[in-house]
Amino acid sequence: MEQYNNELEIMREQLSALKKKIDTQEIINDKLLRKTLKEKNAFSKSYGKTALFLFVPLALLIWGACRYVFGFSWPLILVVILGCIVDAILDFHITNRLIPQALKGSSVDAIKEMKNINSMIKKQFIIGSVLFILVIIWAFVEVWHTNNGVIFNMGTSPEEMRYSICFSLVFGLIVGFVCAFVIFRKIIRNNNDIVQLLNEFQRDNEE
Repeated sequence: MEQYNNELEIMREQLSALKKKIDTQEIINDKLLRKTLKEKNAFSKSYGKTALFLFVPLALLIWGACRYVFGFSWPLILVVILGCIVDAILDFHITNRLIPQALKGSSVDAIKEMKNINSMIKKQFIIGSVLFILVIIWAFVEVWHTNNGVIFNMGTSPEEMRYSICFSLVFGLIVGFVCAFVIFRKIIRNNNDIVQLLNEFQRDNEE
């Protein structure tokens, strides 16, 4: 009887040690997961900060210069600047607030939130692209019907100057759209990688 009790006690100690080992391994896996998720979101967070604290001031300078050089109206300049500020604030809020907050929750909640965030980013990109095109068209109209900018006093005929400005606007539209699409695709891909990692972690814990 005493031998049986000793064996039972040994089994309990082995089970307890095994449970501690499993719990420790789960904690290590969770920490590694959180570290990997943080690294995956590093680009998005950096972009959100750059958009708000660098791109917005640059937009103010560039479009302020466009007002002086090309003679764009104040309503156009204000709409562009306001659009840049709103877009940058949304980028910062999503990448530096919503995503980190979503990753603090459970795997199930994080997956759901990340999918919602991706949907939000896609809608923002589509709406922003459409508005950007409309602004360029607005700029075309102003260039073609006015010659208030100092660039029209450089000796070249107004018509030739208008063609040059329109070409610059088209070039800027293409470059801006390509850069925005590359960044958009990078952020979406990183978010999809995060969702995939969370799904794998969840499956491993269920097994």
